[in-house]
Amino acid sequence: MDYPPLHVKYVCVLILVLVAWNSPAAVVKPPAQIHTRGIPAIPAKLAEQAKPYLQVRAVRFQDWHPVKKHMLLTQRPKGGQVSQLHVVKKAGGALRQLTRGKEPVRSARYQPVDGRSLIFSRDEAGSERYQVFHLDLATGKTTRLTDGKNRHTSAWWSPNGERVVYFSPKRNGRDNDLYVVDPA
Repeated sequence: MDYPPLHVKYVCVLILVLVAWNSPAAVVKPPAQIHTRGIPAIPAKLAEQAKPYLQVRAVRFQDWHPVKKHMLLTQRPKGGQVSQLHVVKKAGGALRQLTRGKEPVRSARYQPVDGRSLIFSRDEAGSERYQVFHLDLATGKTTRLTDGKNRHTSAWWSPNGERVVYFSPKRNGRDNDLYVVDPA
């Protein structure tokens, strides 16, 4: 699940605390897993007014298309729970969603020569064992390039776009080694 950056959360909480200091109205209790001491009750009305600021859908730049003027972004779709991959084809243009799934997309890069495909990483089943995937933009077909068991990070294309390199501790579970794969 994508959350707003920490500084946004801290500002919202600070605003709620400062305004709530002298408010005698109905109050909102913090979740059971949060223990507070010396923090005044937050009025329900104020909590409701602050809600839109806590529903921020962060957009994160991922890459530029190597040939076209397209931007690759991650964003949590409207009504969605996790970040997915999107492309914007022109300034002020609409986002077109490229991926769907239960797990968030963490990073993505266009194939550096013609941009007809891309690689992206996401964890599977919330395990934080990130996997590297190849997406053919012409067909929409997604293929996992990694083993599905170990953590794989820092995937990059070779300069000629024929290979993908990534780190993984799959050899011994401790040391990260470089692995090279042909995405085709």
